Amino acid sequence: MELTADKDVTITSCKERIVVNAKQEILLTSGGAYMRIKDGKIELHAPGTVSFKGGSHDWSGPDSMNIPIPTLPKDKYTPPNSHPFSE
Repeated sequence: MELTADKDVTITSCKERIVVNAKQEILLTSGGAYMRIKDGKIELHAPGTVSFKGGSHDWSGPDSMNIPIPTLPKDKYTPPNSHPFSE
């Protein structure tokens, strides 16, 4: 699936959360900078400044969270009562 827009795209969850999960890689890019999440690592690269701001920073040891990837059906879907168009 691909989502392409000429202008803004906004994803909002007003009550709960948004989860982005990928088996191989998540890549966010803009203006030559990127954030890549892959193989248990996070890469931050930027042609300009990278800033971290907050009241405090916790740089404790490693941790992880594994969310299972759903298995998709392997059969092709054939809609019932499929009829070709005719004149």
